[in-house]
Amino acid sequence: MTPEQELHAGALMARAQGGDQPAYDELLRLLARDARGFVGRRVGAVDWVEDVVQEALITVHRVRHTYDPRRPFGPWFYSIVHSRLIDVLRSKRRLGAREVLDEAVLAAQPAPRPGVGDAD
Repeated sequence: MTPEQELHAGALMARAQGGDQPAYDELLRLLARDARGFVGRRVGAVDWVEDVVQEALITVHRVRHTYDPRRPFGPWFYSIVHSRLIDVLRSKRRLGAREVLDEAVLAAQPAPRPGVGDAD
């Protein structure tokens, strides 16, 4: 986000906090684009980038009242995106630790006994 875009985003958020729905819609489009770039530069072209973007936008929506228009918008927003990225990375790591390769599961199974199950 350029300094001009950051100022614009901050102004949009201030207007959105005041109930300006078109400003909020524009802000969300801008933030979605910037969040995609932020995440993509850190993790590459993975299929879960949109998950992080959506989680970040949900968080922005939930905590939008905490933004202080007298402060820079970029650090507020990017700390949210970074936190959601870390959350998703942790989740992926936990899932990966529990996943077992199919070959490993098959190798751990006892060999079929001849004649068992042939009646089907």
